[in-house]
Amino acid sequence: MRSKSRIRLSYAVSFLLVSLLTLNEASSCVASNVDPHLLHGESSRTVRNQTHVWAPLNLFLVVGSPSQIESQASRSPLSFSPPTVAAVPFLISSLNRRDQAWAAYLIGQHGLTQFVPQLLQLLIPTNPLQPTTPELTEARALDRVILDTLIQLKAKVPGERLMSVYDEFRDEVVIVLASSPEDNEKILLSLHDFPQPDTRWFAICNLLASSRPEGFAARLLRDITIKISLLVSENSQNALGVGEGGQGGIGCGMFGMPKDFPPTSIYELRQEVEDGDVLLVEGVRPVYYRCQVVPMNQQIGTGQESTFNDRDLFRRDYLARLLGTDTQSLAFNPRPSYSIRWTSAEAFAAQAKRLHDLHHRSFSQLATQLHDDGLLTSEESETLRPKLTFAVHDLRTDKTIVLPSLGPKSP
Repeated sequence: MRSKSRIRLSYAVSFLLVSLLTLNEASSCVASNVDPHLLHGESSRTVRNQTHVWAPLNLFLVVGSPSQIESQASRSPLSFSPPTVAAVPFLISSLNRRDQAWAAYLIGQHGLTQFVPQLLQLLIPTNPLQPTTPELTEARALDRVILDTLIQLKAKVPGERLMSVYDEFRDEVVIVLASSPEDNEKILLSLHDFPQPDTRWFAICNLLASSRPEGFAARLLRDITIKISLLVSENSQNALGVGEGGQGGIGCGMFGMPKDFPPTSIYELRQEVEDGDVLLVEGVRPVYYRCQVVPMNQQIGTGQESTFNDRDLFRRDYLARLLGTDTQSLAFNPRPSYSIRWTSAEAFAAQAKRLHDLHHRSFSQLATQLHDDGLLTSEESETLRPKLTFAVHDLRTDKTIVLPSLGPKSP
């Protein structure tokens, strides 16, 4: 008798728990303005033929023992089930971030471009000073899924709207802008003026070089510093050359989405291509992007490529491309190097001045050429002035006489 009483009590407790959990799920769906049956992938025909309120009772009637009740509960629809595409109109109108994220995911998976304007309205502007909270984490997760969908759809969207999330998703925003660089020239020019890592800078410059907006050539020329290297020795033939190089590195970390949010992707702009990378834009230095899928309720390892190049040489290359010529024909070198034979301080200063004037003229000639091709306005051509510095390498064996100062010096 005691055993039967315990079994009946287990039945009753299990029935009560299942009833409460089912009602809680239904109330959550109502609060989100979403049909609960659509969230579990059930068709409208099936929904009409069911009496949802009796679901706990049906579950109670089919079980035959306390162990079976426990097994059924672990497999019941009380755990989260991904919604179907039929739920998109409900999900996108929900006030719940997870519902909205699933709408964005399904829109991307099924190519539902008609929902793109609504997706853009769901983007939540970033604020780097805002403290991290669960609500903020979900908001950033929603933004990530939306950007992932925009990239998949190759959507052409207003750059101004994208800039509201640029601080958090810089590579993703540039990838979306690449779908319509002509429509986003002002945004790309403003991004060019921001401090950028090399790879993103190359991507922005490649996009600008393809659309050739007014102001791009002026920015390139304005930012160039001509660094004249002077190698001074008693015998100039013994002087060793100096060169400009680049450096690089990789950063690592872990990333995952909030619980039960849809799968998404992490995007990274890259210069070094590997299998699976996608070409974003051709140019002086082609730029690719890598896409890492983040499965639902899982974390993945991430890496970040970083390189450090002498951008003045590439600015020269971009100007040559705008003019439709090669760098050799351009007759402009922002990194000239000369060997000087030491005789006296006066002779050294005179040689340095001749080299300074030579490269000042080459800058002015380039500005004139850009103006004649319509790449510089008259005002830009007249106001741009060269920035010249000297990098002096004293290779003399006898340094009793100090080399004369040549004004601004580079490190």
